[in-house]
Amino acid sequence: NISTDKHIQCACTPKKLWLDIVIAIDVSAKTNGERLAQITNSITALTSQFTFDRNDKRHVRLGITTFAKGTKMTETDITSFDDVMRALNKVTTTTDEVANLTSGLLSSKELHRESRSNARDVLIIYSSSSTKATEDSNVTKIADYIKGSETQIITIAASEDDEVQNLLEEISSPEMSFTLPHHDLMGNLLHSLCQEEHADIEKLGQSSAL
Repeated sequence: NISTDKHIQCACTPKKLWLDIVIAIDVSAKTNGERLAQITNSITALTSQFTFDRNDKRHVRLGITTFAKGTKMTETDITSFDDVMRALNKVTTTTDEVANLTSGLLSSKELHRESRSNARDVLIIYSSSSTKATEDSNVTKIADYIKGSETQIITIAASEDDEVQNLLEEISSPEMSFTLPHHDLMGNLLHSLCQEEHADIEKLGQSSAL
């Protein structure tokens, strides 16, 4: 089992997160009705805890993109939880047997080009179909490039297939690869976001000390 329960209590709270987050959803045929419902329910539970009001000093900026063989949908004008729900209601699966994870990574990186210079970038990927056998050979290099640009990658496998889970673990940031369903997925996701928040605070502290 590649998911972890090793999250600890952190000082940050979801309402005070200062992050630019892109959520990428695999909408291949393998993301069937039940799996798609699990994914959207997970996203709903997570984002319902965020502050989106841009007048608030600390808020989350969110983009949602879906991908199969290519990018299918992109929603960037999300300024409220209602906007999240409207975006999720537009998500539908395709007849593509397998999603191109490389496409999902690249389209997500493109959305992060519009992110704030003083906020950390996070990419959350939900996937149910991509494996090393079906994926572009450069997928791990692309993921490493994205992580090297100070973007945290969190992956959630909506599949019991070990090959799907293994690839997602390989492209994720350390200890940030999880499975769906999982009894404490929400706790793990929030802990991962808090870790990124703490990394930003530490970076700001180091900058001010110079």
